Amino acid sequence: MHKRMKWFACAVALVALAGWMTPVTSAQVRGKTGKAMTDKATKSRGTGQDPNIKNKSQANDPNAKVPKTRGGGCVLELHNQTPWKVQFYADGNYEELVAPWSTSTYSFSGTYTLYARADFTDGSTLTWGPRTATCESVGWVYPWTWTE
Repeated sequence: MHKRMKWFACAVALVALAGWMTPVTSAQVRGKTGKAMTDKATKSRGTGQDPNIKNKSQANDPNAKVPKTRGGGCVLELHNQTPWKVQFYADGNYEELVAPWSTSTYSFSGTYTLYARADFTDGSTLTWGPRTATCESVGWVYPWTWTE
């Protein structure tokens, strides 16, 4: 009986090890992927008000509370494939600064107009978008890649 228990324990360990070593695709981990978006930068001299930006402030307005959504939502993956710091906006409101050559995530539900902008010391700008993203189903991932 003692040998059978050792054999059973070894068999269970081998099955567990085989399951641990089985590769898991990113789609299995992340859920479904929405339409991928890639934008090449548009260069401008940066003069005048940008119509795609409503609020550039990082400060919170105490009177403008964002409603909490029930359940989860979707994830927007922001892929900054440039050497520049890029400001990310959703519906014209500043959300975050994405570092050069990095990826960040933004959770959302519903439909948003997306926009990104890199400002330069000479007054010029690079912009990506505007784009529209709609969260089609909870757990979906939408990649958005910025290039030069």
